[in-house]
Amino acid sequence: MVEFDSLVPEIIDNSLSKKKFDHHKIYESLLRETSLLPEQAKLITLECLRTIIDIAHKIKTITAPLIREIINVKLLQYGFEKARLEYTRIGLPVFDITNLPSTYNITTHVLEEYKEVIKMIRELEK
Repeated sequence: MVEFDSLVPEIIDNSLSKKKFDHHKIYESLLRETSLLPEQAKLITLECLRTIIDIAHKIKTITAPLIREIINVKLLQYGFEKARLEYTRIGLPVFDITNLPSTYNITTHVLEEYKEVIKMIRELEK
């Protein structure tokens, strides 16, 4: 499968650096950040790789947040709701941040969102 990585342009990772795409990082992050079993993580990785290859020629920039969004859609498509919550990105869309009043506390918002996600995970575990 390694030869498929060359079909994807460089990505901008979370450190805002351009890096060579490496599908193994998807697999490793799924195992590290979610409760998926190795075979489930492998399935999601392969599905994401297919989608990323399919869209790579249609967009100029692939970012780590975009890859995370694709992964989350695949997790939902396969019924891994808990893993999707574990893997979700917490924060605000660009539009919202652009239009926030100067008195708005983004840190407080993110912490509250985090608490809600944790509650949802605990509900699924019952």
